[in-house]
Amino acid sequence: MGRSFEYAINLSENGFSVSPALNSILGYLKPLKK
Repeated sequence: MGRSFEYAINLSENGFSVSPALNSILGYLKPLKK
């Protein structure tokens, strides 16, 4: 699961569109990674 999460985060950071639900999850997790 962690690996697919990292992959999705990398995609979103590179400007690829992801599903709205996943996008909102990533928006919540990104500040926690910094």
